[in-house]
Amino acid sequence: MPPETRGSLPVMGYNVEDHECSTNSTEDCMFDLVNGSCLTGMGAVGFLMSTAAIICMHFNIIKLPGSKKIFLLNVAVNDALIGLVAVPRGLGIISQHFMGVSDDGTVSWYCYFFPFGAYFVWDSIMFTLLPLTVDRYIALVFPTRYRELMTPKVSKAMVILSWLPAAISHLLCDPIRYAVGAMELRYQASYNRCVFDVNPILPIMFLVVPLIAMALMYLIIGISIVRNKISVGRLLITTTAILLTGVIVVLPTVLMVTANVKLSYKVAKIFTVTLYHSNCIFNPIIYYCANPRIAPQIQEQATTRTRSMKRQLTRTLTRTVSGFNLVTYTTVDSENKNQRSSTSK
Repeated sequence: MPPETRGSLPVMGYNVEDHECSTNSTEDCMFDLVNGSCLTGMGAVGFLMSTAAIICMHFNIIKLPGSKKIFLLNVAVNDALIGLVAVPRGLGIISQHFMGVSDDGTVSWYCYFFPFGAYFVWDSIMFTLLPLTVDRYIALVFPTRYRELMTPKVSKAMVILSWLPAAISHLLCDPIRYAVGAMELRYQASYNRCVFDVNPILPIMFLVVPLIAMALMYLIIGISIVRNKISVGRLLITTTAILLTGVIVVLPTVLMVTANVKLSYKVAKIFTVTLYHSNCIFNPIIYYCANPRIAPQIQEQATTRTRSMKRQLTRTLTRTVSGFNLVTYTTVDSENKNQRSSTSK
């Protein structure tokens, strides 16, 4: 049997009970099968939907102004990565073999290195929502300075900064700590994953701090709307809906981090694993609902690009053919050349 950590293990800053499936409980093993299958399917569908949303935004099928497009693309990339990470995570819940753990207890390199990328994606979810909130905050609270403050360079810098904290923590510091032996990474059979101890400060920094900052900005936005009698547009409604999905998926984890409660395995799986990945489906639906003409626009774009490609191909073939000097040559026997010339005369 694979190595297993008994008792409670700090996971994202809170305690989770061991899973009874390790004691051959049929009911709990069936829960793993259903939960893992749902998570895998949801991740695959969410990845495809988020990727489609990225393509639609990139080719202006979903039409967005200025920095709003950059910030929504940033969120959509995180959604796609969330869906992508959910697939191996769900497969690992179904069976330990999908995490690279064999029957004799040996653990492959894949299981050990998966948490670094996974935690990087998970802990970026709230930070990628910050630029979107800042954009709406400046647009509604400082409308006269919006174009001056939200330049393309500033927008791109904000996008990079939204990924930087999780990247430094989980793609740089954690691998270095693991390489020098300052951090232990092990397979936890009762929770179906490879895991390392997480400092409780990190979940607070990656989840609670951005959430508080966004709540304060939205409070000021609300006061500004009421005081200045600003009409609420579609952009603000779309942004608010996306932010609410982010809050919904992380709120159980935030509450568990701050309260440090003891969780059952099933509750932890549903609220801190399955729900945590669900915004990869929620957000693309919001993008499409906010653009009701999305289907005609896709058809229009496809038709326009097909015609453009046909015209370009026709021009290329015309230039290629016109470049040849098409002259028909008739072979003439050298002995009859003079005779044919005199006959023609």
